[in-house]
Amino acid sequence: MAPLGRSSSQVPRTAPSTALLASLPSQVSRNPLGSFLLLLLAAILASHVQHHYLDVFPRPYLDLHPSTTGSQRFSANKTALTIHPNPYTTHSTPQLLHIATILPPDWRLIFLGASDIVQDMRSNDRVADMVSSGKLSVLEVETWTDTWLRKDIADVHSEPEIRNRLLTDVAFYDEVLPGVEWLLYFDERAMLCANANGSVEDFMLHYDWVGAPLTQDERWGGLGTLSLRRLPRLREALVAQTRQHDFNQQEDGWMVGRLAALPDPKPTPGEVSRTFVVERVWYDKPLGYHVPHDMGPGAHMEVWGNDERRKRIFGYCPELKIVTPMRLESERCKDGD
Repeated sequence: MAPLGRSSSQVPRTAPSTALLASLPSQVSRNPLGSFLLLLLAAILASHVQHHYLDVFPRPYLDLHPSTTGSQRFSANKTALTIHPNPYTTHSTPQLLHIATILPPDWRLIFLGASDIVQDMRSNDRVADMVSSGKLSVLEVETWTDTWLRKDIADVHSEPEIRNRLLTDVAFYDEVLPGVEWLLYFDERAMLCANANGSVEDFMLHYDWVGAPLTQDERWGGLGTLSLRRLPRLREALVAQTRQHDFNQQEDGWMVGRLAALPDPKPTPGEVSRTFVVERVWYDKPLGYHVPHDMGPGAHMEVWGNDERRKRIFGYCPELKIVTPMRLESERCKDGD
């Protein structure tokens, strides 16, 4: 007589598949061929899973030479250059970092400045990252000015003349900018605006030089303080004629005059150049601005002497305040100026 409780048909049994798996280790251990086949199956499955997930997730990569790979990642023929020979310039780093974010990502940058500024800039973590990646080069201007001193060339401590000589020197371009076709030059009072709808590259291919116009009917847009320059054409002009060291002849005015004398010149009409940069001729919402150095009473009234336009400029391009000499509210004159 069966014991009271569950019938034999109600006694729980181990599932056949579970029982089979539970018995595999003991069976495999007694069967070398089975062990080999099981390992082979595991290897095949692991290989399949590995290839599947490698296609989904990127492989980790350690770049031991970031500057080398960076030079390949960034364009070899598009470079932005700024020259800061004044060791007392205080906004060089924020200006450079902001412009780097506005330029298309494949552009390289070169900062050439006084050794004190260079030392301070290299201590910035973001600058160090850009240098290690190959996007930025930070150089000391004394490399060139010390050479001029050894050659007894006078007046090399004049900041404008340092820029004038470097930007009209074929040897400088050969050493610092080899292979570069498009050069964006900007000085310490220039700024590109994050709110601008266009890009520097919108002005490429059509003109040899794009800068701030001096007048409404400007033919060349000659100011070079924030300018896009086509270096092969500049080289052609510099080979044809050498600039004499003359404080009364700034490099931008001299250069655009030589470009105009080349065969098949490509001048920039004023209605185009004023959309690129505003300094003396008003245009609403350009790509960038250059703050004039002579900002005395009555200077450049069309743009900077107009209170409403100044408010409009700083509302559209607040980062321009980085490079603009300004006073605190407590320092305002009694007459409100």
